[in-house]
Amino acid sequence: MKYWLRIAILALFCGLAGGVPFHAATPEDLDAAAARLAQAGRALDELRDGEVGPVELADGISIYDRSLSQVRSVVLQAGALENEVRLQILRESAEMSTFLAMLESLSLGRARPLGLHPEGPLGAARARMMVGAILPAISDEAVEVKARLDAIELAGRQQEEGLALLEDGLAKLASARAELVDQLQFRQEYRIPADHRLTEALSSAESLADLTAELDPSSAGRTVSDTEREARLWPVDKSVLRAFNERDAAGVLWPGIVLSAAPSSLVRAPGDATVRYAGPFLDYRAIIVLETGASELVILANLAELIVSTGERIEKGAPLGVLGGRSPGVEEYVKIPDLETGAGLREALYIEVRDRGGPIDPVAWFDGNNG
Repeated sequence: MKYWLRIAILALFCGLAGGVPFHAATPEDLDAAAARLAQAGRALDELRDGEVGPVELADGISIYDRSLSQVRSVVLQAGALENEVRLQILRESAEMSTFLAMLESLSLGRARPLGLHPEGPLGAARARMMVGAILPAISDEAVEVKARLDAIELAGRQQEEGLALLEDGLAKLASARAELVDQLQFRQEYRIPADHRLTEALSSAESLADLTAELDPSSAGRTVSDTEREARLWPVDKSVLRAFNERDAAGVLWPGIVLSAAPSSLVRAPGDATVRYAGPFLDYRAIIVLETGASELVILANLAELIVSTGERIEKGAPLGVLGGRSPGVEEYVKIPDLETGAGLREALYIEVRDRGGPIDPVAWFDGNNG
């Protein structure tokens, strides 16, 4: 199977010829990445064997996930190097053919008795002089060819070893994520919101935009300044997929941001808050509406499972639920685009922050990463 994976990796870089030189992965690169992965794996095992909560376990999974992504980078770098060398050999195949023919000709010429040279002894002497002038260039060319073949062999070994690490690592990662999900006690019965206006908005809204507009219908008023906002935690590790007020693929402009996160990521409370609503909404899976201040609402959408319910008072950093998704196999992991890697196939978390004046950019409201 790993042979075919190497072919797939090479196919990813077929267009690199003539481009910017790719950083060549070295054995030290793979050794360092493997050491970091092993260290992260030992730490994750200790967390799984100990009596830790979901937040600590999620942190360990995230660290192991990033270490696994570094191994993937080395594997892809080795694949890019192998592809580059092979393309160089193909581009210079004509020169190589000439070079080999020259070697064969010289070999035959040197084996022929000097007296049989068509031009006699003088011609034989000239031939010896030409051979003496050409031999250094031939030697340099041979050294270069050997270096290229050695580079291909090294890149191949790195890919084989790296793919074996990825295969074991992805299995470990999937097992840890499953344990995290099992550790959480999900609440599938959602209480009716105490807020009458929110209840009506949930029943009448035909989209998340309708819901948020109903929650904060005022288009005028004071927006809290950056200096007045308390720093908040990001609900998942920060990786902005779509910025504030950016249109999606369908051309719809959203007054929030979309974060890209790993499958089964733990979603945490950005600050002390009251859960105004936690439950399903249309086709957004589960959503959570948090009241974090007298005039602030935070809407989190696209969660797969919740561990809070409407009306709860929660503290900053408390687990709210998890995202969906799945862990990929090693073949899929090395072939998917970089934006979809790191933890495997990525999940999206929509975040909207509203103040009395309407939606504000969450990036200016949050601070730092989880933990």
